[in-house]
Amino acid sequence: MDNTSNDPWQMGLDSGRVKLLSPAGYLFTGIYLTVLGILAVAGNGLVFIVLTRKRVLRRKPHNMLLINMAAADLVITVFGYPFTTLSSYMNKYVFGWFYCILQGFLTSLCAIGTMNTLVVISVYRYIAVSKPQWKHLLTFELTCKVLLFVWVFTLFWTVAPLLGWNSYTIEPFGTSCSIDWTTDDPFDIIYIYCFVGLFYVSNILVMSFCYYHIVKKSKLLGMMKSTSFNGDDAKTPPSDDCRSEGYRILVLVYFVVWSPYAWASILSVYDHNLPIWATTLPTMFAKLASMLNPFVYIATNSSFKDAARDFFCDKRNRVHSLAHDRDNKTNG
Repeated sequence: MDNTSNDPWQMGLDSGRVKLLSPAGYLFTGIYLTVLGILAVAGNGLVFIVLTRKRVLRRKPHNMLLINMAAADLVITVFGYPFTTLSSYMNKYVFGWFYCILQGFLTSLCAIGTMNTLVVISVYRYIAVSKPQWKHLLTFELTCKVLLFVWVFTLFWTVAPLLGWNSYTIEPFGTSCSIDWTTDDPFDIIYIYCFVGLFYVSNILVMSFCYYHIVKKSKLLGMMKSTSFNGDDAKTPPSDDCRSEGYRILVLVYFVVWSPYAWASILSVYDHNLPIWATTLPTMFAKLASMLNPFVYIATNSSFKDAARDFFCDKRNRVHSLAHDRDNKTNG
């Protein structure tokens, strides 16, 4: 019985779709993804645990969005990256079509869910800073409805390849699976343009609009404070609504890590023989997003750092208390 029908790597190799990296290239990819995965799990796990630990934090609308991002990135790193990492060490994709499709679906679902959540965060920050009269509308209940819409919308577009509009298949470097960017079917190509337009171009436009106005309003508030005759007011630190540096960096990270992948995807529609580096490097670069998102937030949000410090202090105190109780029982 021929088992190649259940081997996406062999079929990709036979069809010319898969172009082999060198053994050193596969080894480097495996090491890179191992380090990336460990850091991503640690960073996203910390954000998720700290923000869900305290009710006062998880009930804040913008923190709900961050919890959603952290959870999605955790799913990618725990259930998506291991397929590519193990396959990289083996120099070929070692799982069958079922896992190839599962990996493509899960990573696409969670990556797009994270992208869409970043757009929502941008809109929330825009309202909080530039349209404060609407800020009262950003409630916990509204955020729940927004997140439901985000995931239903994302699910619609990522389930479509499972139902025949495009498909999930082996990527050209042979150790990962994603949407078929090299299809010749006109109907599937329409899906690619819709996908890139909706989740890259439109997202960049919306986030750029939001942060242009945020920066503009923040500078205006800064000028008003600098010209104030009240010395105390001039020394007052900016409000949390104006501290959007971390969110702006998240948008910059989004643009930097996803732009090469978006362009490589579009180029693949017209040129099926792109050099292997032109498809591998953008894919590996895009995987940085799941690791960078939590660390940008951790580094730029003082409230989170205070909550994380309290979390570790509580853990340390609990460990000391247990050790003290154990010593007392031993001495007793």
